[in-house]
Amino acid sequence: CLNLNTELITYLTGLNEAYTRDRTPATDRSALHVFCLQHPDDRYLPALEALLQAAPEMASRGDSLRGLTPLHLLFTNVRKKPISLPIVEALIDASTASAKVADHDECLPIHLACQVGADPAIVKCLLLAYPEGAAAVTHKNDTALSIACMNNTSAETVGELVRLNPAAAKVANTYGFLPLH
Repeated sequence: CLNLNTELITYLTGLNEAYTRDRTPATDRSALHVFCLQHPDDRYLPALEALLQAAPEMASRGDSLRGLTPLHLLFTNVRKKPISLPIVEALIDASTASAKVADHDECLPIHLACQVGADPAIVKCLLLAYPEGAAAVTHKNDTALSIACMNNTSAETVGELVRLNPAAAKVANTYGFLPLH
């Protein structure tokens, strides 16, 4: 999965679905985890669909390092490459639970999406799958709203978070900062 070779991924998953359930010894990551860590774009949707068809339960399984699901991994180590909405939608369609899983820092995918300034359509997709995510707090008591404000996320994203959870504007994090600070 490191090379995002759609033909190879499709071939191997068709050959033996067990390959998609195998997990790396060091990190406990499946092929789906490694695939999402590569930040695939829309061109790789067929490969993702093959992985999800073979082992949909992997979409909501966290790794042993930080409890990161494939959906979390889409929002980690993001450089200038945009995150693909169809990829996010496919993961959520395979398992709505993937939007509800917190990692070891109690971060949901919505928290990480706000941290990297994901497109407002992606934020809305995550909130549609798990509206309660707008009220969830991390281990530092940060809401998605406080993370979005900290990272200069779009006004559209901030507006959607406030609409779903107006009380978050008054939630101070562990350091005493409100989203406006």
